[in-house]
Amino acid sequence: MKEKKKRKKQVVTPGNQAIMQDLSDSKSMITQAFAHITPPTAPFDPEGEWTHVYEDYASHSLQRALGSLSLTHRAGKLHIENYRNAGGYRSYTIADLDCNDDLLRSPKTWTVETKVSKTLNAPAYL
Repeated sequence: MKEKKKRKKQVVTPGNQAIMQDLSDSKSMITQAFAHITPPTAPFDPEGEWTHVYEDYASHSLQRALGSLSLTHRAGKLHIENYRNAGGYRSYTIADLDCNDDLLRSPKTWTVETKVSKTLNAPAYL
């Protein structure tokens, strides 16, 4: 007679919870993130001046934003600021792009800076 193997019961912990979440659950990470969104009040004009800011919720287990990304468009130029929290410091990427006047705003020239520091304007630690 064959011995039946016991199935291990899967235990859900903050580190292995499902990424897909139920929008009807007020405690789900995605529902909480949507609760903080401020929708625009006017129609979007890609030719005009605009800023989009995104919070980085790449780790669902921590239940909080780990960083931020902002995109700002003014007069054919795109400014990008991104940071990620890193143990008391932040890892920054700052880019300035001079863009073509096409639908994709494809870059003609750009500068990029990366650093690890306490704040955006602080000197680089690394």
